[in-house]
Amino acid sequence: MFFYHAENQVIKILRKSPLVLKIIRDLQPNQTERMKYSEVERKLKKDGCYWVKDGTRHPEWYSPITDNYFRMSYHKNEEVATGTLKSISKISGVKF
Repeated sequence: MFFYHAENQVIKILRKSPLVLKIIRDLQPNQTERMKYSEVERKLKKDGCYWVKDGTRHPEWYSPITDNYFRMSYHKNEEVATGTLKSISKISGVKF
């Protein structure tokens, strides 16, 4: 147990080093870049999805790929949260 604890402490100290941080960042799988809602809309339209109607709080879209309706945001200049982007991708069938 002591060895394991000491090993964790060494790793914690090494992780703060700028060189080690760069290596860790390079080794991590590439995450999808944050997209703005306007970019998401452009991609959806390109893949055949279209706006159906204005909902009470969010516009409603339709995806002919999955035959599902889904909602987006009016805030075109804001970045889409990662979880929201995954959800839109899953519902619409469009890969981002």
